[in-house]
Amino acid sequence: MISLVLAKLDAFAEEARHEKASLLTEEPDPEPVLRTIRRLRHDFVMVDRATRDPVPESIAGPLMPSPRELPAALEAFLRETAKAFGKRRAPPVLEEFYRSLTTYPAAMAGIRRQGLTRDLADDATARIFGLAFALEQLGRDLDDLASRAEERAGVSARGPTTPISRS
Repeated sequence: MISLVLAKLDAFAEEARHEKASLLTEEPDPEPVLRTIRRLRHDFVMVDRATRDPVPESIAGPLMPSPRELPAALEAFLRETAKAFGKRRAPPVLEEFYRSLTTYPAAMAGIRRQGLTRDLADDATARIFGLAFALEQLGRDLDDLASRAEERAGVSARGPTTPISRS
């Protein structure tokens, strides 16, 4: 289904490029938005792969409070951003999404300090650190999507606000 949506977006973008080249429209180039959407798709795939199998309770306990809140915050941001694109208005802030992530970097640092990953199977350790990386990328790409919506709305950029950092 995602591939079908991306194919439709590509077709719309191609049409927009032809109109822009023919001076039929002054719409901004759609390619930056498409690149961001493709990156977000890859981010979602990484998050899905990292969370497909359960993690041991010793690790899940410290990590799970924030990832449980992530889907709702992410869905709300994406829905409102889609509306912002359609109405050419400023996108919502990513505050709720970031708030749901605030415990994740600290929990990852604590897990590393306590050496909780030493006894885990390699695939479980890879999933845990892969999720941390995927969430960091997701935050950056959501910032980029918000910037693209701001460009379309003609409002000034606020710059990246991703509070996630690798510890």
